[in-house]
Amino acid sequence: MQPHARFDILSKIATGDFATVFSAHDKELHRAVAIKQIHQQFLDNPKQLSRYWDEAQLLASLEHPNVLTVYDIDRVRGWLILELMMDTMQGRAAGKPMDLELIRMGLVCGLKALEFLHNRNIIHGDVKPSNLLIDRQNWIKLGDFGLAQRATNDQGSLFKGTTRYIAPERVDPEIFGPVGPHSDLYSLGFSMYELLCGNEFESLFPGLNVFGTDKQIAWMMWHAGPDRRIPPVDRVLKGVPEDIAHVIERLVTKDPKSRYRDAQEAIRDLKIGMGRRDYGMTDAEKAEAAALEAENVKQKRRKKFVIAVTIIIVIGVLGWVFYPKPEIPEPIMKQENMEGRIVQIYPPSEITAAEISDRSIAETALAIGTLVVDTHHKAHQTITIRKNDQVEFNGKPVLGPAVDNEKTENAKESFKLDDIQKDDFVRLETEIDFGAATKTQIIKISRPEETSGTIVSLRPEYRAFVIDTSTGSAKQKPIQIRFPLNHKDIKIVVNGERISIGDIDPIGILKPKDVVTSIRHNAIHSWAQMAEASDEDNRLHGRLQKYFYANPDKNQRPYEQQLSTAEKKRSKQDYRNEDGYYENLLQQINRIHARGDGDDFSLTGQRKINNDIPSQRSDEELREILNALLKNRMRSKDDRIVHPDSKIRIVRQETRAGVIKNTDIEKKTINIETANGKSIQLPVANSCDVFLNGRNMVGDHRFSMADLKPGDAITVEFNTEAHRIDATRKSFANGVVTNIIPQARKITLTLNDEESPSRTFTLLDEVNPLLDGVSVDLQDLQPSDTVDITFDATDPQNAVISKLSAHRVPDRRLWALVIGFHAYNDKTLSSVSHLNRDALSVRDTLNKRYRIPVDQTLVIQNVVRAELKSKVSSFLRRLRNDSELIIYYTGHAYLDAYGQPQLATKDFKLRNTQATGLPLRWLIAAIENSEAKDKLLFLDISHEGSGSDLKAQPSSEKMLMILEEDRQDPALRSLNVITSCRLGERGMRSDAGGHFSDAIASAYTGLADQNGDQRVSLAEVGEYVRNLVSKKSQGSQSTALIKPGKVQAPRLSNAILEEMNSLAKKLKQPRVTAQQIATEVENLRAEATGEPEPVVMIGIAALKLKKWTPARNLFEKVPDNLIAQQGIAWTYYQQRSYDDAINTIIGLIESAGQKLGKAKNEKQLVEASRVLEWAGRLREYATTATLEKDRISEIDAEKIDNAAKAAGQRANRMFEKGRFFVADKAEDFDKAINNVTVKSAKINIRNKKIKLSNYASFNIPLAISQTMESAETKK
Repeated sequence: MQPHARFDILSKIATGDFATVFSAHDKELHRAVAIKQIHQQFLDNPKQLSRYWDEAQLLASLEHPNVLTVYDIDRVRGWLILELMMDTMQGRAAGKPMDLELIRMGLVCGLKALEFLHNRNIIHGDVKPSNLLIDRQNWIKLGDFGLAQRATNDQGSLFKGTTRYIAPERVDPEIFGPVGPHSDLYSLGFSMYELLCGNEFESLFPGLNVFGTDKQIAWMMWHAGPDRRIPPVDRVLKGVPEDIAHVIERLVTKDPKSRYRDAQEAIRDLKIGMGRRDYGMTDAEKAEAAALEAENVKQKRRKKFVIAVTIIIVIGVLGWVFYPKPEIPEPIMKQENMEGRIVQIYPPSEITAAEISDRSIAETALAIGTLVVDTHHKAHQTITIRKNDQVEFNGKPVLGPAVDNEKTENAKESFKLDDIQKDDFVRLETEIDFGAATKTQIIKISRPEETSGTIVSLRPEYRAFVIDTSTGSAKQKPIQIRFPLNHKDIKIVVNGERISIGDIDPIGILKPKDVVTSIRHNAIHSWAQMAEASDEDNRLHGRLQKYFYANPDKNQRPYEQQLSTAEKKRSKQDYRNEDGYYENLLQQINRIHARGDGDDFSLTGQRKINNDIPSQRSDEELREILNALLKNRMRSKDDRIVHPDSKIRIVRQETRAGVIKNTDIEKKTINIETANGKSIQLPVANSCDVFLNGRNMVGDHRFSMADLKPGDAITVEFNTEAHRIDATRKSFANGVVTNIIPQARKITLTLNDEESPSRTFTLLDEVNPLLDGVSVDLQDLQPSDTVDITFDATDPQNAVISKLSAHRVPDRRLWALVIGFHAYNDKTLSSVSHLNRDALSVRDTLNKRYRIPVDQTLVIQNVVRAELKSKVSSFLRRLRNDSELIIYYTGHAYLDAYGQPQLATKDFKLRNTQATGLPLRWLIAAIENSEAKDKLLFLDISHEGSGSDLKAQPSSEKMLMILEEDRQDPALRSLNVITSCRLGERGMRSDAGGHFSDAIASAYTGLADQNGDQRVSLAEVGEYVRNLVSKKSQGSQSTALIKPGKVQAPRLSNAILEEMNSLAKKLKQPRVTAQQIATEVENLRAEATGEPEPVVMIGIAALKLKKWTPARNLFEKVPDNLIAQQGIAWTYYQQRSYDDAINTIIGLIESAGQKLGKAKNEKQLVEASRVLEWAGRLREYATTATLEKDRISEIDAEKIDNAAKAAGQRANRMFEKGRFFVADKAEDFDKAINNVTVKSAKINIRNKKIKLSNYASFNIPLAISQTMESAETKK
């Protein structure tokens, strides 16, 4: 160590792994000190230094006469300057029993120190004799706080602290509870007991060597055993004061609840202040006593010198005579033990002369016999059983005082030497009382017992299971039984079937709730268990060796670098050979754990000297080995171990599934074939519950074994007998549907069974029928469908179907032609991808649901014109005069230069429409020329989209009307056509596909069959498709049914319709100028007549430009038109003319209510309902508007409400729907305002809330579509 200006280093006191302690002289304060210097290799480790200074700060903050004092620190040198102590209590004792007064002093000082620490929420964690320090005045202080931890810190480690003095709760908190101040009290008491006894202390633990040579582990296991207790002090030593013995015994109580609550409680039980020393006084008390003594001396100075000398002489003599001599407790008892396997038994007559020479004649005379025992360490040891010994057999007294208390004197003779057998395990516990010159022997003999009971739980980590041996009302404490390491000879029989163990873990065969009818086991302290524990220890020790002495690579430092310089000189082999190797090894491990070095000091045997040398092995491996050692030692006196040749018979609740092969009613047996083909015969209990298809009875009949049949699928619960059988019996039938009641899920079938030709079944709620492999609802089935069913026939009155597969018989009169185009050679044509799906969807429905035979269905897709014509012509020639033909055509069509519609095939070119297109007239003519009796064409040739070619497409109806308006040669003679859209419209779609094709497919599933005759008529399909398309498109698309010879001239001329269409397109554009609209309006005025539709269209244009008064003037010219009435009300609202608006709204409600009641179709119904809902929105907004100027009075609101009620219940319901919409919308705005915190965002939402357009608006696109549809109606 380098010189220091203030301190003279005198000598080295001790060296540890982390620091070296020197004695030194403080030249400034002229006092002796101790300097604790951290080793050089740790000076560059910030985390290690941090822990070092934490210890210094903790010590420096503690000021107490019984706690080691810190004088100063030097962070640069890594010094901690401490009060110099002269010795430790361990050093002072030197292995001999300690003076009782020093013991008392150690107790009081230690308890006062711990009281001080615990009051500051500090747990020392490593109280032991070497940490109880003695100063020059023989004052005892508690030191070495390197392990101290805050009581609130749960980061403590099991291995913090020397295990010889460790508290039980540190080893097993699950049993003993959490670590706390009481843990330090236990360690102090254990330390004091050892100092009382000296080197003979370990003789009080005769079973310690059972835990092997690892003393650290052995002590941990001893402390963790609740049944292992240290004998009372008065049984070990004599002359120990009662208060000292009482305090020590209570301090070392294993149950924390029975220990002292705190150090102060223990101090009160000690008789302090009665001795001749001041160790019970605090510094303040010492100072006061010194002051009084000084005053007395001053007063006595006047006394004569002779008297003073005389007094001094007298005091000296008395002090020599009466000064207390050291009081050393004398041992009165010593414990010895032996345990092993009995290899020979000799009665008294067979004891050899050599054996007699080893014992007294008196002892031989009392002998009952002699046992020759092989222990784990030495063979052929002898144990003599005497008549006054205490003998236990399998835990029960059979000889000795325990038997005497309950039996007569002659009862001793009931024990016979013949009761003992070879291979029995024996344990000898000997107590030698030196004072009474007596030797007491407790001989415990164990032999395999046979037990039965129920397995409560499994503990694989201990290779053990817990069994409850209680029978009836006699409750017994469950016992734990372990499997030995060598279990190959153990046999396990489950339900009469032997299970092969081999190398598998037998604990994996057992299950909770298994009933063990027979098992042989030994007491846990049997020879087999002792040998097993030792073998397991040896294996684990080998792992430790391999762990620490694995060949290090170039980036690792071997474990030896953790040892001191002197220890480094030893070879690895030296360490392996010395007896205390593992104890030293674990001490090194504990030092590492004690410092809690974490990531900077690995438990794996490498130090991280710097960041370039990472730890190559995980601490988890070491922890796993140490935990295994710990678990291998955790034995309970109540535990048992399975005998090596035991046969364990188990009755287990098992479940097997299979099919019944046969039953024997007389023998009560059932034969099952399992899935793997194995045949099992089981006896059936008389009380066996039999369930058939989930029921154990029908009516008054309870099922029994007699109800089972071969072929039934069953699941059996059994142990030695079957006590529950769940059978499933499937019945099968087929037939034709004759009636369906969907609400009751009933179906009546005409079965192909002459015994019961007609029968009604119930379909389970969770079962959906399959129609040609597709899951459908029950109502989708039709009479004449053929079915195959699986049903439960256990209840004849209520047969329940669990599976139904239906097949729809094709109708050979029906034919289908499906033509679809979605891909073209001309890339200027817009691709409408859903058209392919639309065509196939219609095809599938017609085949699978409408009974059109597959071989009478032709699908043509994406072919050139010539191929299309060829295939269509060939197909149509197959039709007969009784045929019914359905055609679905989807694709593009355009007008050629002559205004004639041309169908676009794959080779169609838009620039040469006439030459490359297929005339629509040709397709219609080909269909008309076929022999089919009924023909229906679904024409889907106009589609929405952004392509310029699509915008030029007329509607499907328009293209057909071009052909029909030719009065000289109308196209339709017998063919009925339903077009996908009407004039001015386009075919619309959803994500699933086109609305038109979806409606067709839905109609032919049977939903359009209103009269239930399994046929969909022209009227039924026309109405169903029209209503569904209108609903899906919200009125923006409507279909048209065009019959032969029914085409009428339109009310308006083509010129007017074209001008209206041109204006409609402009109004629908998001960006259009007022001038553009004005131009279109003037063109329409020039062509317009007195019809209302052009006037309404021009009024809508004025609304678009927000010219409220001109718009109202136009609308007032057609007062009966609902759109016009809506427009008038809207202009009044925009101009805040609320009185006029209210009157208009009332009139609007009356008109819409009348039209609602007279509506002849879905379209008129939807139009009137929409107007009524719109009126409700305006009314609610006007009464709840945020701005007062926008609100109407309650009287006016009541007038509107009364008008709605007068219009009828249906009209009022739609009106109220509009009101609720506004109320909900306003509530949503309020929630949004409350949920935002940014002021600008709140203002933005409030502005939206007050705008009328956010609640109700005049829907210009919808008004245009409705007006155009009305304009295109015929005369």
